[in-house]
Amino acid sequence: MFERIYLASPYTKRADRSFVYEEVATATRQLILQDYIVFSPITYCHQMRDIGDTFEFWEALNCSLILWSDVFVVYCIPGWNESDGIAQEERYALDHQKYIVYLDNPYTQEALIKFKRQMENIKLIEHRASQARLH
Repeated sequence: MFERIYLASPYTKRADRSFVYEEVATATRQLILQDYIVFSPITYCHQMRDIGDTFEFWEALNCSLILWSDVFVVYCIPGWNESDGIAQEERYALDHQKYIVYLDNPYTQEALIKFKRQMENIKLIEHRASQARLH
């Protein structure tokens, strides 16, 4: 099943980190309410930023959780496409054959339907691949 999500979002270079944390935590909650298992480094580690405040400090943890995940999801809040951290994590996810999905606004029904459709397509691809391996 493709339910384990690593939720990437910009953070390190943002001046408004508390706002980003609230935004990403709310998105994480929305996905959990849709029955996905979600790891968001911002949601779960923001309160510990005093022990390490750089991408490099958290890189080993984040990479191990990307490996754990089935799907690497980029939360497309402002700055996502300029984030060095997201770019590095996305490259790592691709190097480890993870599916990449881009999430716009998880607060609208339209965005959630689009996201669910993408996740269902991934399940269908994996199902067909497993059926092909059996034959």
